[in-house]
Order: sequence, then C-alpha cells, then structure tokens
Amino acid sequence: MIIQSAFGEDVWSLTWSGLREVAALESIFSLANGFLGVRASFEQGPPAHQPGSLINGFHEVWLITYAEPGYGYANVGQTILYVPDAIELAYLEDEYPRPLDDAEVERRLDLRRGTVSTVVRWADLELRWERLVSLVHPGVLAIRVEGGGPESQFASGWRYRHDIDDADTVELVFDPRSARTLPTRALSAGDLITADGIPQTVFRTLASDLSLSVATDHKADVVKISRFEVDELDVLTQGPTVEKRVAYVRGAALGAAATVLNGVPDFAGLAIEQEDHLAAFWETAAVKIGAGPRLQQAINWNIFQLHQSSAHLANTGVPAKGLSGRGYEGHYFWDSEIFVLPFIAHIDPPAAARLIAFRHSILPAARERAAILNQNGALFPWRTISGEEASSYYEAGTAQYHINADIVYGIESYLLATNDHQILIDYGVEIAVETARLWADLGHFEGDSFHFSTVTGPDEYSALVDDNAYTNLMARFNLERAVEWTRWMEAQHPDEFARLAEVLELEAGEVDSWQQISTAVFIPHDAERNLTPQDARFFYRKPWDWSVPRSQHPLLLFFHPLVIYRHQVLKQADVVMAMYLLPGLFSPELTRSNFDFYDPLTTRDSSLSAPIQAAVAARVGYLKPALSYFEEAAVLDLENRAGNTADGLHLATAGGTWQALIYGFGGFTHDPSGARFDPRLPPSWSELEFNVRIKGSLVHVALREETLTLALLSGEPVKVRVRDEEVSVTSEGQDYPVPSRWIESG
Repeated sequence: MIIQSAFGEDVWSLTWSGLREVAALESIFSLANGFLGVRASFEQGPPAHQPGSLINGFHEVWLITYAEPGYGYANVGQTILYVPDAIELAYLEDEYPRPLDDAEVERRLDLRRGTVSTVVRWADLELRWERLVSLVHPGVLAIRVEGGGPESQFASGWRYRHDIDDADTVELVFDPRSARTLPTRALSAGDLITADGIPQTVFRTLASDLSLSVATDHKADVVKISRFEVDELDVLTQGPTVEKRVAYVRGAALGAAATVLNGVPDFAGLAIEQEDHLAAFWETAAVKIGAGPRLQQAINWNIFQLHQSSAHLANTGVPAKGLSGRGYEGHYFWDSEIFVLPFIAHIDPPAAARLIAFRHSILPAARERAAILNQNGALFPWRTISGEEASSYYEAGTAQYHINADIVYGIESYLLATNDHQILIDYGVEIAVETARLWADLGHFEGDSFHFSTVTGPDEYSALVDDNAYTNLMARFNLERAVEWTRWMEAQHPDEFARLAEVLELEAGEVDSWQQISTAVFIPHDAERNLTPQDARFFYRKPWDWSVPRSQHPLLLFFHPLVIYRHQVLKQADVVMAMYLLPGLFSPELTRSNFDFYDPLTTRDSSLSAPIQAAVAARVGYLKPALSYFEEAAVLDLENRAGNTADGLHLATAGGTWQALIYGFGGFTHDPSGARFDPRLPPSWSELEFNVRIKGSLVHVALREETLTLALLSGEPVKVRVRDEEVSVTSEGQDYPVPSRWIESG
C-alpha cells in the first residue's frame, strides 16, 4: 500500500490547507539560519499555539532549587527566550485584524526558495504573504504581502498593522522535554530610537545580562507610525503591497540593527540571494532515493532543517530543537556532535569548524565542572547554553560522561571528511588532552583491566551503572585519539606543541599513561551467548512487563526512575549505538547477535533511537526493521509521531535520518584506516544517490540495483574499499558490482 504525504506530492515543497494542526505546523514550517529562528505563526494573527522568534544562545538564567540540595549539583538553569516577535503584518478591518476562521487558507514551504507563503481567500479579498529568514544575512527576516480583489477595495486603501512585542513565557507542563515558565518577564526594553530613519529598540535580559537590538523598516505607498513607545512599535501602512524587513543583532551598539538593514536588499533581492544560496547547497547536499514522493519529500525536508540549524553558527552550538521551538530549553546536548556534525562536516565544513570552535570556547567551564566533581581535566556539560552544566538530574545528566568522547568523535568526523589538520592545532589536541585526563582520573585499575564505575550511557533507563559498554568503548576511543593527535602535533608542529604543552602543563610520560590505559580499558563480553553486556549488571535485571500500553510511553512520564532502572528496558539504542559509531570493533556475527538481543528491549522512547537502529539493521542485512525504523525517523515530525512536534523539531532525528541513508543503506564507513562502502539497496528502492567528503575530496555515490558508482566531483583522487576491493575514485567514475545481502526477516 502506498501512503501519501499529508503535504502534497511535490518533493521540494510542503503544502497545507486549512487551520488544522496549527501547533505542529508552527514547528514544521518554521524558518531559521542557525542564528535566528521564526516559528510559523500567521502574519494575520490567530489561531496560534506558541508564536515566537528565537536567537541561538540568547537565554535567561535562574537558580535551580532542590528540596534536598547536594554538593556539586548544577545550580544555574538556562532557558532560551522568545525574543520580540515581528511576524505580524495584518490586514485591518474596523481597526482589528480580519479573522481567518471564515477564509480559505493555504500554506507552502518551498525547500528550494527557503520561503513560507500563505494565501488567504475571503469571498471578497485575497491576500498572499511570503516570508524568509535569510540564509545569507544572519539576523534578517523579511516579509512581503500582496492583495487582490474587487476594484473598490483599493479605492479606500488598505491598512496593515505591524507590531514588535516582547514575548511572554510559555506554560509549564510536566515533561522534561518542554521548556519551563520563568517566574517573571525576562526582557526589559530600552528606548525606541531611530537610526538612519529606521526604528530600533534594544532589549536586555534581566539576569543573564544579554542584549539584543531589533530594527525594522517598511516599504509601502504610505507608512505611518501611530504608536512609538518604549516597548511597542505600531506601524500602519497603506497600499496593496507592503514589505517589511527586520534585523536582530546581538549587543546594544547604537544603530547596529539599523545599519544591517541599510546593507541588505529589498525583499525581491533577498529572495534571489536565498534561491541562489540554496541552489548551491542542494547541489552538494541533495540525497535522492527511488522510494516514492512521500519519503523523498521527508528526506529533503530533514536535510533543509539541518541546514537551517547550522548555516550561521557564531560561538554557539546547535540546540536539540534547532531554532524551531523552545523544547529542551534551547540546550546543546551530544546531539550536536553525534547526530548533526557529521552531516555538516560533509556538506558545509566551515559551519562544522565553527561548532568545534564553540566547544573549545567553553573548555574553561568544562575544567571548572571537572574540578567541582573532584576530577582532573575537563568535563563538558550534558545540557548547556553558556557552557555551565544546566542539567539538574545528574543521574541522566552529569553521569553521562560519554559527552567528552562524543565531542572528540565529532572532531574526528570533521577531520576525516575535510583532512583539515589545522582543527587539531587550533582546538582538537587541547580538547583531547583535557578529556583524556578526565578518563584517566575517572577510572581505576582492577588487576590488568581499567574500569569505569557509576556512569550512565546513552540509555537513560539504565543509570549509574558500572562498565557501561558504550562509555568504556568511547572512553578508549577518546584516549587513543588523545595519544595519536598529541604525538602527531609534537612531530609535525613542534613549536605549537611546545607552547600548548606549557599552557596545559603536560607532564612527561602523561601521554604514555593514556596509551597504557587505553589498551587496558575493560570491554564487557559474554562469550557463551556472544553478546556485549550493556553494563556489568544488565543481564541480571528483571524483564520488563511489555504489556504496558503505548499510551504510557515515554516510560519516564509514568514510572518512577527506580522502577525503570531495575528492569531490562531501554529508552534508546546503547550497545547498538556503540556498534554504529565503532563498527570496526564488532564482527558481523557479534553485531547481528547484539542487535537481535537489544532491539526487542528498546522502547524508542527517545527519538534518537530509530535512525541508529535503522542504520545497524541495514548493515547486518535486516530488511524489514531497517525500512521500518528508517521510515519512522524520516517522518517523525512531519507526522507528529512523538506527539510533541509543537515544542520544536527533533533535529538529531533529522541528522540521524541522513546518517541512516549514508552510513546504513549507503554502507559508508570511515575511520583512520580508510573509507569503505558496503551498500545495501532495499529491493523496493530503485536508487540511492548522495555526496560525501573523504579527506577533503567530494565524492558522488550512486547505488542502483546491484551496482555502485563512485565519481570524484572535486579534490584529489582518493582510495576507498568497495567491500573487499581497494579502488581509486577519479572524476571519470567507475561502476562496481555489489550483490544484495539482505535478509528478509530479523
């Protein structure tokens, strides 16, 4: 049975008619550029769920209160704010916006133009809005509205009202994935001034002391400012066509936002820039599958959202929800490095380098966090905006020490894609040294083996365990890269290394000690069952009662953590995640055995799980679960399968969807030993095409039936393995036979 997309058959756009599902659509149709995000509320006004605009990293802080506080608990919370929203551009009737409830409404998100258009038709009038968040100019939003209707409508003139309002906080719900309500308004407004004839206001947070300048201008037959107050600008315009541009600039520099507007084109010019930018982006980023318009549309949309989250990173991370909503309070998690950075490294390497630079910029706070926990080195925060730990639930927050290794893994992903070793000199070696120091101090020897106790792996339903397999494997990876990169820098760039070693007080023999520890890290294995125990006691826990209905998921909202912790039940892939990231450490037989055991125990209460399960199922040749999990990930937000798309998009799932295609079905793996392709095209797909970077060279990959084609698009020829054969990828392109290895069940 062919399932149709609810958003039409065009794979390069999403269309929606009517006023249903307003809450979810505010996220799905949101526009962003990594700096500014705008939810898809209507320019005309209600209905609305959580209309608002967001600036990456612009947040308020508040004291975390505990009924029973303890030493070292995180004490300062951080919450991203809705900043003054400038979406309203409403047609007025008797001084009030004409309501939408008696009109035909159609919306369209164009993935190649980077715009959202809204057409509203009343019996006597039609209005068309188009908006964009510039992918060229970081803080710029632009809106254009045109009208049409009977001649008499133009004779009396139309009036559009524009407001910039200080947004209120949202309602608190019992769900740790949602944002919290702050007790007071978080923003104060400064004087409304004009600079070069453009109104500008500076807003400042009350506790975090961050400032934001907002400016706006209009293009219409008549523009009249009817209210010019400290916290509100009300503009009336007249004429059948109105344009509005808005600029957001971090800081309080006089006239800065107005200067931005004076330096950018009008709406038509911005739209041309946007289309040109996206044409270049899609030339590299497009992934083509022969699986019908619904999945192709979903893939295009997921890739578009990944670009929207990262195009203009500037000393910030990538929030778990991107800039589509306030879910997870705008925090940065391991999502950035494990799920998003690999895509950026292949498609937009400069953005990936900026993400690594951000992690380096918060290294001082990570050192302080490690010291608070009586550890050497640095411990990166599980949840943060500013660099300080913002997770009050240490069992599934601070205890996820694997964040250190995840960040190092992200650096290696960038390095393997770009061959840019300068990243190691600038940031990577210092991060690797300080994280290796943490691992060396955190663990302990028992005989000849090195163990890690009281940690939490990716599966947050198994907290504070000993020898979590994922953590141990990733800690060993981290230690190995610290040794490799440090010795490389010492040999290749001795002067820079000497300066860094002095700053870090790197002791003689310290690197050798990491080498010794890395070879001794205990990796749990049950030889009798050929399984990797998730942790030292996982096999001894009680089986979960799988008769619990889906209505009581995610389990964390219905069961006390202690109930969950004592059972064999997973929130998300854990051992399977380790196999996905480090495939060379698991034989095909062990990979299949682990997948068979852990897959039925995984609830997928985390949106991070399905794409990883899809990728590993594809690698072991399990056709049905690979396709099922992939589809679940690809349409997760478009079909609101988790029930919380209204809070913002699941950006890590978008990144995981791309990875499931490239590293799963495409069979691409890459580590310091080289790149390899072992693809598996589902029988129901006619093709799979994508681009990847290998050591700085861009390679086009095409898979059709049982043939793999590799062609060099730019850079130097590279050597890769196609299954067991070493080949050279050149611009001429070459076909290679790849017989199917699917297993129908699994």
